[in-house]
Amino acid sequence: DPNVKYKVVYPTSATNLVACVVKNKPTNVLIGHTLYRYETNWESEAYYLTAILNSSILDELIKPMQAKGFGGVERHIVKKPLEFPIPKYNESNRIHRRLSELGEFATDKAFKILPSILKEKGYDKKLEKRGTLVPTEVANLREAIREELINEIEEIDKLTLELFKSLKLKKHTALDKFIR
Repeated sequence: DPNVKYKVVYPTSATNLVACVVKNKPTNVLIGHTLYRYETNWESEAYYLTAILNSSILDELIKPMQAKGFGGVERHIVKKPLEFPIPKYNESNRIHRRLSELGEFATDKAFKILPSILKEKGYDKKLEKRGTLVPTEVANLREAIREELINEIEEIDKLTLELFKSLKLKKHTALDKFIR
């Protein structure tokens, strides 16, 4: 939908699950075939979903299901995160609201610290010269950002686990083993 306000995107292929909110303003943003997307007009819903997709909990849950690439490293994410019971956003649920707040706060913080991390690693010059980063540089950048967001990620992980535990689930072997 070219008129939707927010798109939550994550890659089809990567070692680690990562997601972000794309604000579809003032020009339309097209999402290519190497990304999955969820479209919504509600900002709080977009940040809620982004927080869960960026949680260490969901990343660890999909690891055993990911195909392995060269050297045995996890490679394909595809729709694996969607095999877990992520509830639709509910404004009246305190866990949902808090995850949304944390998702937005972590996003804002990541944008603020990004320039200094790029400069510290010398990636700002590489971006200027090449216009892109190589996969190893992207992984290093992601790791540095996650280190800066450790407190937010820990709270997101705690709430994501609490959310999954609170669901009345039929048998879900991977989730059952993880929660125990």
